[in-house]
Amino acid sequence: MMGTASLALRRYDLARKSYETAIALDPDYVLALVNLGVTLSLMGHFNKAITHYQACLKIDPNDINSINAMGNALQFKGEYDAAIESYSKAIALAPTCAEAHNNLGNASENQGNLQAAVKSYTQALVYQPENEATQNNLIRACQQLGVTDSAKDRTDRP
Repeated sequence: MMGTASLALRRYDLARKSYETAIALDPDYVLALVNLGVTLSLMGHFNKAITHYQACLKIDPNDINSINAMGNALQFKGEYDAAIESYSKAIALAPTCAEAHNNLGNASENQGNLQAAVKSYTQALVYQPENEATQNNLIRACQQLGVTDSAKDRTDRP
């Protein structure tokens, strides 16, 4: 709990210490490993974060949070192909995971593949239609493609 509260307050050093303590007590504590990875990513330590996500995946190869977070760290490093592979695996395991679809859209957009990004953002909105960040991502990608009316139609909800 302390790590989660510290993370929410952006007290990353304190969160890191809390998660490291939890992992010392239980090295197979997947949630603590994932959250330590997230904390390290937010601190800019992407390689260390990836190491923790890999440890999670050795314990539970199908842990969606680890797979998705791994994609985020890879994307922050500019490794878009690897990030896309990670997000695609998350989607294969959990097809309705809106976060993974949105993240896949971000990685596709960062690669310059706007059509794939629009497809991913649109799919994310099927599962989480009120997500404003995804709506904004879709609008931005559509605007870059020159299809602004389509973006508005896709994000307008009755």
